Amino acid sequence: MLPFANSDSTMHIMTETVAEWSADSAFAEFECRFNELNSLDVLSNEAETRLKAVDIILFDVLDWLKEDVEVEKYCRAVGFADYVFSTRKSIALVVEAKRKEVPFTIPAAKFKSEPLCFALLENESSSAGLALRQALGYAASLGARYVAITNGHQWILSLTYVQAQSVEERQVVIFDSLTSIRDNFRQFWKCFSKSAIGSN
Repeated sequence: MLPFANSDSTMHIMTETVAEWSADSAFAEFECRFNELNSLDVLSNEAETRLKAVDIILFDVLDWLKEDVEVEKYCRAVGFADYVFSTRKSIALVVEAKRKEVPFTIPAAKFKSEPLCFALLENESSSAGLALRQALGYAASLGARYVAITNGHQWILSLTYVQAQSVEERQVVIFDSLTSIRDNFRQFWKCFSKSAIGSN
């Protein structure tokens, strides 16, 4: 026969806690998905690039939730933004996605994950310049603080507006490959994660 607990006994109830998604959690997920992300065919169209690379990085790695984003959001006369992310009910980040074969970096160059002048990027990579200007138009019309472009394996981030500074003078942060993201993951997390964007 089992004894009954008396009135003085303490009952311990185990509660399951959900760990906060951190840069370390994100890096572990990125490492786990690295080969999958790297296997995306260079000829993949934009929709396939978004599904098989961009969405994985945004939602599975960087901790954005589907309810944080509007896709193909109309931006007045400017066009339709691919991804528009909000934090605390305010639009914070616009991401423009292109197919993988559209290159975003200066040919045969490697970049550290530190700011680079937009004019240099645009002079050497017209596709990056055009994509970023397109995304800046969306972000400015929506009032988003940050703007980014990606082709799934290259990611570029900038502020939408800097007082008394032209677009050409604007600083951008470039991650020119999945390997660059892996090697500088904490910086990538500080640039693109929900928690970083939310805290400016």
